[in-house]
Amino acid sequence: MGKHLGELGTPKRKGDTFGWFGNTVRVGDGFSDLRLIDFIDEAGDIPDTDQLGQMKALKGFLHSSVHPDDWEIFWSACLSNGQGVEDLMVLVNKLTEFKTARPSKRRSDSSGGRRATKGSSKRGSSSQVIRRLEKRGRPDLALIVQQADDARSTG
Repeated sequence: MGKHLGELGTPKRKGDTFGWFGNTVRVGDGFSDLRLIDFIDEAGDIPDTDQLGQMKALKGFLHSSVHPDDWEIFWSACLSNGQGVEDLMVLVNKLTEFKTARPSKRRSDSSGGRRATKGSSKRGSSSQVIRRLEKRGRPDLALIVQQADDARSTG
């Protein structure tokens, strides 16, 4: 039998808040960049013709970013202040950066020298999801996937 390595998980702080149109809203206790990965995975499995399913998946993802007890206040403020999908994705990106401490501190402007690179990167599955969503006439969902992909690559 192998050796037990001990407890490796790092508990995350709960109770973080943000201001939203004059309201203090709590970040969802379980919110992290893993929710974004789940959303991308779920969005890729929804058929082209199921716009209702696509909207439910998006709202479910957004719902994870806000504490359940604050959802009604948050959503009401979104509606009364004309927020759209892009506005909410800016918020989610900021929350993700905060919760994951990314982007990390900025690197020095001075170079440490030439770095070796591997071969060119391959297109990830997210690019296929983006193309499929755009073909379906869903540039709003494609934008969300693209922003998630960009956030991962800058982290």
